[in-house]
Amino acid sequence: MLMWKKDNQLFILNNKVLIQESLQNPRIQVTPLKSGNLLSVNKAKKSDAGHYSCQVQVSIFLNL
Repeated sequence: MLMWKKDNQLFILNNKVLIQESLQNPRIQVTPLKSGNLLSVNKAKKSDAGHYSCQVQVSIFLNL
């Protein structure tokens, strides 16, 4: 599971935008790639500034 955060607020889960203001913003795009996804902010504005981070959650299955 891939999660994108802006200033520690989760706003994209896998390829789905969660925050309403981002949903209606065509400048924010998530592009699926073979090895994950790419976050793009086209024609960035001052309001887009912040700390963006990507986190990956994995599950480990054990055979006992």
